[in-house]
Amino acid sequence: MTACFTIKKYYWLFSIFGIFIISVYAYNAGLFHDDLFLVEYLPKLFHNNHLGGLKTIFFSLDLPGEYRLYGLSRTIHLLLALSIGTQAIYYGIFIGISQLITGWAIYRLLRGFLIDYFQALIIAFIWIFSPFSVTFCFHHYSYLILPFQLTVVAALVLQQLLSECARRTSYSLWLQRLVLISLGCCIAWTGEAHLPLSIFILGLTALLAPSKKSFGQRTTELAIILAPIIIGVILHRVTWIVLLPKASRQQARYHFSLPNIQTLPTNLKIFFVSLCLGIKDQIIPIIIFVGNKVNLGLMSCMIFLAIAIAYFFKNSSFLSVEELDHKQLVFLVPLLFLLACVVSFLIITILSIGAGQISMVFPRRYGYIPYTLLGMLLASFFAEPRVRQCVGLFPSIFFSLTVFGLWLELQLICLPAIRKEDQKMWNHISTASVGMVEPSILFINAYNSPYVPNFQIGYGTPVLRGLDFPQIFESSLSYYWPASQYARFILGFKYSSYRCAILNSHKLRVFGNGVYASEFIDINNDSLLIVTDESKPSSWNRDLRSARIYKGFKAYQDSLKAKENGFNKNNIN
Repeated sequence: MTACFTIKKYYWLFSIFGIFIISVYAYNAGLFHDDLFLVEYLPKLFHNNHLGGLKTIFFSLDLPGEYRLYGLSRTIHLLLALSIGTQAIYYGIFIGISQLITGWAIYRLLRGFLIDYFQALIIAFIWIFSPFSVTFCFHHYSYLILPFQLTVVAALVLQQLLSECARRTSYSLWLQRLVLISLGCCIAWTGEAHLPLSIFILGLTALLAPSKKSFGQRTTELAIILAPIIIGVILHRVTWIVLLPKASRQQARYHFSLPNIQTLPTNLKIFFVSLCLGIKDQIIPIIIFVGNKVNLGLMSCMIFLAIAIAYFFKNSSFLSVEELDHKQLVFLVPLLFLLACVVSFLIITILSIGAGQISMVFPRRYGYIPYTLLGMLLASFFAEPRVRQCVGLFPSIFFSLTVFGLWLELQLICLPAIRKEDQKMWNHISTASVGMVEPSILFINAYNSPYVPNFQIGYGTPVLRGLDFPQIFESSLSYYWPASQYARFILGFKYSSYRCAILNSHKLRVFGNGVYASEFIDINNDSLLIVTDESKPSSWNRDLRSARIYKGFKAYQDSLKAKENGFNKNNIN
């Protein structure tokens, strides 16, 4: 059984997997986090002044408190928003297809290095089915996952450029170089945190690609893509400085500085603990949500399937070490992925500690790539030909199926249930607002009241899903920011608030977070829709059964005494 024969024989299976993955991404699609605001804001900015809007979006001139390199990511988001608007299904399909293409590119890239095909297949499999990189927020995807996908494609093109092919013409060579230049610009303008890792991957590709070309020739071809990245960053920065003079800039959102030597060990300890908690807070909620019976059943199936597959292929070429390049070292692939993980985690370590942004639990979006690379590292070790010769196929297959099982539980059980509950609640809210004149909405709960001392509104202020709702479920009703944006930009509420104060018998003052809207407005009593959770969950709510909707402030007063909930004239700041 040869590698070529095996892969081609199961093309039909890969096609079924591909259709299944895209369908899952389409089914679970939704607008979350910044997407809820950007799908309306970016087109509006563009329509007001086409050229000026594009300039503002590409150079992030509307973010005067920070400099960002994700102008191309925002431009892609703009184009999709202009084409498909708020139809989330198409964003999901886009992300699903891109993940599949990247998995295929990773496999081709690894095979181009003459890496064992089973090992390459397992690594690509982990990329596609990593639960850590599952997101339906296009904004986060476009500047945190897309750059890595572009890097993989660029590495594949660079590898092909360095290979010897007798049938390749001069025209095709220059076409590949033009593609590399374009990809270099795309990598430069889709974010900043990925740049060191991208340069590392491209450098390794040029150095290790099987080719008879000299070191000087390899360096020259590598410069074709590195030059656009470096020049693109410089041009973007210089243009940003010209377009946004220092006098027009607001106070910087982040301040980077060298860490204090005395506090560095403590900060490092806290940060690495947060990284571990970041993994736990994504895996454990899936297991808890699904339940013990389903977990045990699925785990039993995965063990049985892993044993069956390992037994079926026990005498196949899967257990043999292929004729590899004579320069390849033992455990080279795990070593390279280890280096990639080190670079990836080192970047976020420097950024987090340097900016003083150390969370108790590492923010999920910044772990899309680092955590997935960690999974690919473990897969590359278990699938290493020398390891397979010693312990067989079971460890590599079981690890892959475990990752796949978590992905299935997340995509087929957790997310559909969360989406259904969210949509049901939003439908109730929309129905309740019918007939109200310019309705505003108030989100309030019993476990995080804005009327207690030291209350602060923030991105993660809980709404209806309880405290510490898992970020991996991406519920639009979990935190104030996505809930408020959904109410305003999807359902069309005039104003979204987290706190209310009585002005007189007819007027209320409602307070928002002051982001993209005034800090407070005065409205009529009957223009306010109150959405509240009167329960006190110990951690987070799996469902929304305890949520209540009150049409008009009087209805809410009738259900709860105003004095007990802090509604009085003294609440006005």
